[in-house]
Amino acid sequence: MIDIIFKIRNRVIGRKRIKRSYFFFSFFLRIHYLMIFIHIKYNWGVVHFAKWCIIILLHLIYE
Repeated sequence: MIDIIFKIRNRVIGRKRIKRSYFFFSFFLRIHYLMIFIHIKYNWGVVHFAKWCIIILLHLIYE
């Protein structure tokens, strides 16, 4: 009985983890499109720097 509960719990946690990683991925893609848009309007160097800052921040949040 306890084994079944643990299996269900692990499955739910697994789903949540997938959902969260999907959210981060979609969020990251949105930022990427924003970067491309800014790149068209402004300077590429600034965008590149900002992109790396965001990547580092996302890694820090996600770990």
